[in-house]
Amino acid sequence: MSPAVSHALTLHQVRLTLPESATPSQCQIQERRVRKALERIAVYPGLPPQAILIIRHLADPDPGQLLAANTWQGLRAWEQATQAALNQHWRTALRPAIAAVSANAASVWFEDPAEWLACLSWDVYQGVAGDRWWWHAVLCHYPHGMAREALFHQWQADPQWLPAALRLLYQSHPVEAVQLLGALPASQAEHLLDTVLPIYGVSIPVTPGAAPTDRHQTLVAALTPHLGIPQPSTIATLPLVTQALVAVCLTLPNTATLVSATRSPAAAADASPMPTETADAPPPTKLPVAPDRPVVTPASETVSSQESPAASPHSWPPGIPKIVSVHSEALGEVSSSSGDRSAAPPAVSSSGLSAIPPDESSDRPPESAPDRPIAPPLILSDTAIAMGELGIGTAIGGLWYLVNVLVDLDWPERSAVITPWHQVAALAQALLPDVPLDPVWEPLADIAGEPLPEALLSPWQAHILTQVRPYLTERLEYPDAIAHYLQEPATLYLTRTHVDVVFSLDQIRLDVRLAGLDRDPGWVPELARVIALHYE
Repeated sequence: MSPAVSHALTLHQVRLTLPESATPSQCQIQERRVRKALERIAVYPGLPPQAILIIRHLADPDPGQLLAANTWQGLRAWEQATQAALNQHWRTALRPAIAAVSANAASVWFEDPAEWLACLSWDVYQGVAGDRWWWHAVLCHYPHGMAREALFHQWQADPQWLPAALRLLYQSHPVEAVQLLGALPASQAEHLLDTVLPIYGVSIPVTPGAAPTDRHQTLVAALTPHLGIPQPSTIATLPLVTQALVAVCLTLPNTATLVSATRSPAAAADASPMPTETADAPPPTKLPVAPDRPVVTPASETVSSQESPAASPHSWPPGIPKIVSVHSEALGEVSSSSGDRSAAPPAVSSSGLSAIPPDESSDRPPESAPDRPIAPPLILSDTAIAMGELGIGTAIGGLWYLVNVLVDLDWPERSAVITPWHQVAALAQALLPDVPLDPVWEPLADIAGEPLPEALLSPWQAHILTQVRPYLTERLEYPDAIAHYLQEPATLYLTRTHVDVVFSLDQIRLDVRLAGLDRDPGWVPELARVIALHYE
């Protein structure tokens, strides 16, 4: 679950069955063959790009093919069977964030890393994480009863997902979230604070000679009015350093607000919004929103078109894999009389094969797991639920090319009022001859927050075009074609941590590619998300 993960498939443990007469030497040979074969497989289940699917036990979908004599043909057949099996699990997987899930569930899924981390945090607080098989891979390296220590370590391992995860947890269960955070040691809270701020590109002015508590007090005082959460007074019961961490995390992903609230008065004056000639600003102008619900393509319907290598060629761009974790139930060593021998569990990744030590502490066959009491789940809004499973069909998918433009121009006139999310939408509208009704405007407006008054919007658009036009002229043979490039249909998956824009392969434009507009922006601190452009 680290931010650098590039795995398409992770196997927690592999169980290899050999004849009872197999010698130790033969076992080692077969284990090496399995490792080598698994290094070469590539499967692409029909999941939303950042969905995390965890499967309890996946039986060999095509016995005998993985180690077939004709290695290449056997691997392709095994890949196809495995992809179909994973898609079947995806169709029936349960989502712990929105519904209670039995401990005997066959598979579960999470929308993105933030939801995964929030659900882990909630189960640890409830004291049931050890009973959830889908957390075994996280908890297996910690002694029994140290689930909170494992959780805090996971927060430190994935700090960029922490703000979104804490916001989800706090919005659902504010009292319980405070109690969980209260158990965080001060040293760890300080470490997390120092880690999260640079990841989001935020620097807090520090007075020379000031004590750390002064910085914490400054953060708490500056950010508390911007939290926008239920029961903000409950945070006051936490230690000061933890209050500062929570204030920062709950203020993100609106980094413009955080920077504006914590900068010095002189710096704030220098970055004040551009003056306008209009003394009385007219009512805010909202982004156009399609009157009807957007046309979406359910993930369950897209799976069938990706169930074979022919329908889903192995051309997924390097560095933009779909994150799919498949963890079989941890199995211990089986006696030789049964004919089963455990192979060392490999992990399959795009970067190679590495061994993962087996989980001896959770040696429990799937059929013997008792049905534990079910803890209440996190509750998400209907919009959040739909966004996790359904991609938004948009006619202006090229809008996300503008992220690269704004990054190169360093987000001109960025402020707490004109946030980067405002800028993406406003620049697209300025470059389009006619602003079309499109489903994308609604989620952009929701994330951006308060709409910009026309008195600020129009001057900013006029100002930014004086920089964007030369930028495009330098890079595009026909810079006026940018309006056409923006109006590329695509499927948009927008989560708390990622923006994935999926185009078809025939939409690749040489002019756009040479200009670098369709390169992957990756982690964009100003938007607090990973932006990825996919061509399938």
